[in-house]
Amino acid sequence: MSSKAWIPGMVAALASCAVLADEQSVQQWFERMQRAAHTQNFEGVYVYSHNNQVNAMRIAQRVDSEGRREKIESLDGSGGEVVATKARVSCRFPYNQSVVVETGAASGVLPSFPVQIRDLSQYYEFSLQGQGRVAGRPVQRIAIRPRDEMRYGYHLWVDSHTGLLIKTEVIGPRHQTLEQMRFVEIRYMSGASDESWSPARAAHESIWRETGVGGGGASGNESAWELGVLPAGYRLETHRTQNAVEGDQSTDHLVITDGLASVSVFVEHGAAGHDDLLGGSSLGAVNAYGKVLNGYRVTAVGEAPQSAIRLISESFRLAGH
Repeated sequence: MSSKAWIPGMVAALASCAVLADEQSVQQWFERMQRAAHTQNFEGVYVYSHNNQVNAMRIAQRVDSEGRREKIESLDGSGGEVVATKARVSCRFPYNQSVVVETGAASGVLPSFPVQIRDLSQYYEFSLQGQGRVAGRPVQRIAIRPRDEMRYGYHLWVDSHTGLLIKTEVIGPRHQTLEQMRFVEIRYMSGASDESWSPARAAHESIWRETGVGGGGASGNESAWELGVLPAGYRLETHRTQNAVEGDQSTDHLVITDGLASVSVFVEHGAAGHDDLLGGSSLGAVNAYGKVLNGYRVTAVGEAPQSAIRLISESFRLAGH
């Protein structure tokens, strides 16, 4: 046996160790991102761009003994405002002088990513891409590359000092940027006055409505629907049925995910007569596909390629059919 015969195997082993070490480093950054999202106090100007459109907003987060509070204020258009706490979400709409309050906590003002990436490595490749600067802050760049065409890629910029995610790009199948979210300025702080977080009703606002999520639906896996072939790695995560209200037909809401990408599927009973969303459509990184099946309208929508959205929609069938 040649003394050089072992070299290819050694090179492959070293490459495998390098990939594993890189994933472990990325894992540590994802853990920092998770902690920062729940512990950092900050405020800044945040820009969301897609399809040659740019929307600016001022966002802030405060974490104290009462939990996490979040605030989003639109800097364009109507100037709407959202204030979220662990107990409720308040939305203020100046254009029609209304405030809507819904019980239940929001999921967070910034894009979220899973903490554990080991189970995702079969479908995504994670790597560190060096240092940089965003909004005057030093950042660590992270790349997430899909291993097939059934999911998007992502570029992340994470604050090197705080671990906060301050820039995100969604990358399409042709390596194009589908949407971008980033801070153009950010300031970390120790807290904020209580007044700045109060969604108090102004005297001129004529509408004040409170809604709740309790008692309106049922969760579980029991369903009249079956799932056929899903894209590799995707699975059913949740299923909820929203009961009919004031004559409206009930709606099933199912969430299909691969652990990173998430697709919502809405099945509307008796809605086959509506054709406002049939076939495929897209807006930035969000794709949708609608169809009519046995008198039901099935609509799949999510941040995933159109090929995945359509396959998920087509996988739905009535049990026994």
